[in-house]
Amino acid sequence: MKNLYYYKYDEFSRDLKKSVDKIQQTPDAIVAIARGGLTYGHFLAEAMSVRNLFSINAISYNDKEQMDTIEVFGTPQLHQFKRVLIVDDISDSGRTLKYIVDYLQTLYPEIEFETITIFYGENSEYQPTYYIHKSNQWIEFFWSGKTDELQNL
Repeated sequence: MKNLYYYKYDEFSRDLKKSVDKIQQTPDAIVAIARGGLTYGHFLAEAMSVRNLFSINAISYNDKEQMDTIEVFGTPQLHQFKRVLIVDDISDSGRTLKYIVDYLQTLYPEIEFETITIFYGENSEYQPTYYIHKSNQWIEFFWSGKTDELQNL
């Protein structure tokens, strides 16, 4: 089991600014991968004044155990956009992010897709276009729903 790292709101706030600075061109739309990318996607959309914010659901983990398959549902309609940023919290193994990028690129070959994550695992099979930190730890995000931890932000 990887070491656990608790990612707090104050770090996220600083990393959000770094994220906006890294993205070279404002996208027409943002697609956040649910659930991990939803908070990050929402804050990025607000920070970049991007009104076209969508989500796509991808289930590849059962708690902390990676599943053999990836289930995708809730695909957004993106035909009218030219540049779309796909957002997730982490590219750990990279399987989910790679799958979503390939899936959306197949549906929308005319769109230029870029990706961003807060964390990128050095052993990931997919390197996001942009990332803030490299890490091989298990990251526990402040938004993970543990109310006792949320009270200590």
